[in-house]
Amino acid sequence: MIANLSVLGSPIYPGGQVEVIVSAHSPTDETLSYSWTIPDGWQGSDEDNAMIILTAPDEQAARGTVGVAVSDGKYTRSAEVVLATRGLAIESWDLSLSADEPLGLGDDLSVRVVAYNPEGYPLRYSHTLSGMVFSEGGPDANWTVTQRSMGGLYRVSTTVSDDLGRSAVSSADVQMEGVSAWPGFGGDRQRTGRSPSPGAQGAVGNEIWSFETGNWVGSSPALGADGTVYVGSGDGHVYAIR
Repeated sequence: MIANLSVLGSPIYPGGQVEVIVSAHSPTDETLSYSWTIPDGWQGSDEDNAMIILTAPDEQAARGTVGVAVSDGKYTRSAEVVLATRGLAIESWDLSLSADEPLGLGDDLSVRVVAYNPEGYPLRYSHTLSGMVFSEGGPDANWTVTQRSMGGLYRVSTTVSDDLGRSAVSSADVQMEGVSAWPGFGGDRQRTGRSPSPGAQGAVGNEIWSFETGNWVGSSPALGADGTVYVGSGDGHVYAIR
């Protein structure tokens, strides 16, 4: 009984309108009735006729399924069509780690992305770690920790883009192991001042050792990977203490 379900006004711009038309007939020439199903986020009137005009959501790659049931009083037939606004979207983004955080030397992280573009434009993928690109081109990427620097949180991000300059981004933070327990001012790259050592406690006021610089010290010392303590002083020198 339903011969065709067609869409006019596609590709649909975010916030734009589209017409959905059903072509149907009754084998016994009975009068047909139409019942439309409108997806969430789309606006339209479900009047009893063979055409419906829908207003799309104000977002890229918004998808929705429009359904229609056609009846001649004796038989009922149904059909559906999927609509989507222009743009692209990341359908899923998965980050997996080879070890518990914080990640250390030799540990891996991998990213797996599923993205789509309703208009069929080719997609490009760029995977970054706190702004540093570690993979480009495909939806899947891997990165291995080959050296340690500042510990703390690092953001893993994937940007998906197309030839029209549109993009979508997904990201998550991971904890990285530092080159030492206190490699710089504030202890980590977020300058939190928090010790990464389990069970660390605040100072109790007992002096363990002291060192006289030639002027004031304006920031906390840094601890090197070999245990050397580096102190910057207002006298223009950096002191290394072991």
